[in-house]
Amino acid sequence: MIPDDTGTLPGSQIYFHTASNLAKQLYLYPTYIGHFFCDSRYSISRKRFDSFLLLYITDGSGFVESGGRRFPVRQGDIVLIDCYLPHRYFTLSGWEILWVHFDGVMARGFFDLLTRNGLLLRLEDHYAVMRGLRRLVRSFDEKEQFPEALLSKYLNDIFTALILSSDRRAEISQRPSAIDESIQYISEHLSEEISLELLASQAHLSPFYFSRLFKHETGF
Repeated sequence: MIPDDTGTLPGSQIYFHTASNLAKQLYLYPTYIGHFFCDSRYSISRKRFDSFLLLYITDGSGFVESGGRRFPVRQGDIVLIDCYLPHRYFTLSGWEILWVHFDGVMARGFFDLLTRNGLLLRLEDHYAVMRGLRRLVRSFDEKEQFPEALLSKYLNDIFTALILSSDRRAEISQRPSAIDESIQYISEHLSEEISLELLASQAHLSPFYFSRLFKHETGF
């Protein structure tokens, strides 16, 4: 379906889904799905919209307001919004966005887990999330009757990718201290023979992983 929101451009698409009672009791489910191309007039502001929103900025930039805060977003960013609360998202220069409004018995749990460090998620690898969103859009674009369990799986796949990426970011945030300690050890034992296995063991990492991490952090 072609959207009629102000600021949406040709090529934009929106799809609606009404979940069955079974889906509401058991699954995650999409309620609205879209792929929008927007100009600078596009702005959505609501006091309440009964669902959660996953917004992926595939191109351009804009702003999100939620919880009394405003923050900028750019290409590659993923934002999760609790639309049960007042919120706004808009662009001043135009953007392309993939998005899905979702709900279900597990929706609040996923939202709370993924936003424990903030609504904005910045990933090194967006492929799994983008693939999942495009798969959802395609399932409606092809006008086939997809089982609700499959739609739930698609959403679960997206959230699983986000959780794994979030855990990896937490791991990355701890990396520099391990490498700094290794560099300090090397500087204090320059006259000794130091093996990769020894340094990896001190950092509690495998030699292969330690080697990749050391190269990434130091270039050597």
